[in-house]
Amino acid sequence: MLDEAFEGVEQAWHSVLANLRSVTEDDWLWVPPDGARTIRQITSHIGGSVYLYYDRAFGNRAVFGDPISNWNIPAGNLGVGTLDLDSDRRLENEPPMADVIDWVAERARAFRDAVSRLDDAALMEERTNHHGQPHAIRWFVAVMIQHYSYHAGEINHIRALHQRDDSG
Repeated sequence: MLDEAFEGVEQAWHSVLANLRSVTEDDWLWVPPDGARTIRQITSHIGGSVYLYYDRAFGNRAVFGDPISNWNIPAGNLGVGTLDLDSDRRLENEPPMADVIDWVAERARAFRDAVSRLDDAALMEERTNHHGQPHAIRWFVAVMIQHYSYHAGEINHIRALHQRDDSG
């Protein structure tokens, strides 16, 4: 299910990566009229969220801190932080769109790979989310599946508005 929602296996057109494939450089930083977010912001939000959930469910909680002490952690080797990418303006050191997408895909693969190593009993082990609430690991997985699907739709909608083409 994680693969389907992020990469698309059998139903690729609904996945995050399938929707990003039809995004142009011109679409990447465009804000819809009366809108608030760019496709880059949504994409980086996906990457930051899956990174956070990986850190909480499988890591040692050191990436963001425990409690969270820094939301602007380095976004891989992009030369910017996750909060920098969440801005709606072009950055002085704007990373290429393809590099941001690759970073998000790396984070998604790390999360998926960690999940794939678990058996059913391990999916029921509890971890604490970023709000300090305990949840079974399967809850983190379910949230990421929903998260991917929700934001894939947002990406498609913004792209369709900007390109004036909903054939995606």
